[in-house]
Amino acid sequence: MIMKRLLLFVFILSGCSQVPTLPPTPASQLEAWRLNARIAISTEHDSWTATVYWQQKGAKYKLRLNSPMGQGAILLEGNANEVVMQTADKKTFKAKNPDTLIADVLNLALPVSNLQYWIRGFPSPNSAPKGYTLNDAKRLYQLRQDDWEIDYKHYININGTFLPKKMILENNQFKIKIVISSWEIFKKL
Repeated sequence: MIMKRLLLFVFILSGCSQVPTLPPTPASQLEAWRLNARIAISTEHDSWTATVYWQQKGAKYKLRLNSPMGQGAILLEGNANEVVMQTADKKTFKAKNPDTLIADVLNLALPVSNLQYWIRGFPSPNSAPKGYTLNDAKRLYQLRQDDWEIDYKHYININGTFLPKKMILENNQFKIKIVISSWEIFKKL
């Protein structure tokens, strides 16, 4: 398997103009799901943790981040056209997409739009991946997309669908560790 990864890595680095497309997975077909997780975000100068509650039903989502000991909470509710953020101090903000909203309000460049795909273990359809490697089970082991490197450390079987349990996202500003404590898959919207 090491040789396969090395060959794929060399192929990607060889200057090919296009990375081979990953085949669809059962996780990529999920339209409705919920997860609970812990997230740790660190920068060169700061770090913080939060619990995450995320519910996705088609294009509609609800994402809640709670920091430890009630220090703050953020709720994002949105769809493909708009997102609304409510803060612990009862302020409300709106934007066309979550990435812009978080950047404007929290001054953080977090890839929430792509994370809804990455959290399920496959590339975002919003842009072409720069490269990837697969593990022995043909699931993503590492993904490079939109200046982020995502390492999938562990998967869990949820009713026959393998979903990430632990992942690490890094770019030149952030390191984000996500450990998912529970997944719930809904059969229909």
